[in-house]
Amino acid sequence: MVEFILWTDKLKIVSRIKAELRFKGLLFAMAYKKRIAYLFAFVFLSLFLYVLSLWLVSSYRILSDDPMVWEARIQKLVDNEVEGSLDAGILLFVGSSSIRFFYNLDTFFVGRVVVKKGFGGAKIGDVEYYKDDLILKHRPAVLCLYLGTNDILYRDATVPVIAEEYVDLVEGLLDGMPHVSVALIALRPIRDVSNNNKFSQLNERMKTYSLSRNNVAYLDVNEVLLEDDGLADSALLQFDGLHLNKRGYDAWGNEMKDKVLLLSRNGSVGG
Repeated sequence: MVEFILWTDKLKIVSRIKAELRFKGLLFAMAYKKRIAYLFAFVFLSLFLYVLSLWLVSSYRILSDDPMVWEARIQKLVDNEVEGSLDAGILLFVGSSSIRFFYNLDTFFVGRVVVKKGFGGAKIGDVEYYKDDLILKHRPAVLCLYLGTNDILYRDATVPVIAEEYVDLVEGLLDGMPHVSVALIALRPIRDVSNNNKFSQLNERMKTYSLSRNNVAYLDVNEVLLEDDGLADSALLQFDGLHLNKRGYDAWGNEMKDKVLLLSRNGSVGG
């Protein structure tokens, strides 16, 4: 009888120990999950602050009237120029983020040296300030410009003023490289209809200007980016409604390819 009681006590002790171990294991699991949650929260917060800082810096540059804010970005473009960029006869593309993010631009011009100098937030005055490093140091067969979007979106300036600045930029470039063919790529439509109207106004003014210059062409390659109602095709735009996605760039590149090549051969192209 005594042995049975002792055995029962042992079982109780073992059961108590197991229960304590399960409880401690549960506490450990809860503490582990809490640590993981804290870690994820820390990583998310760090990533959020990093993205926020990038956005703030980018916004500051875009809104600034001081072209010096782009000095580091321009130097990076200069440092990363492709082989043959200083050769005669290259195709030079200069402009804002629409040029910068043109991920497959060179694939449309196989056999030609394509130099891409786009920086997000670029305005006409910024390109004017850095025109030596961006343009005049090169000897392109064709200079393709995509400018004006950020001037309309982020400056307190009227379309006529922006058009005049654009014309002055092109005239200054032609003074330095009189034999180059300049292609003014029409501003693309975005989801913001009110700004699209301003884009169209600037496009019309630059088209009119191009007709007065033998070596300046206006490239309207927007038809493939429009829906039947004439608005921007959302399927070709990124979530921000402003930048093209990969499908959009494929369509845009295919549309401009033959016109740019024709311009490089003949020095003229239809609008």
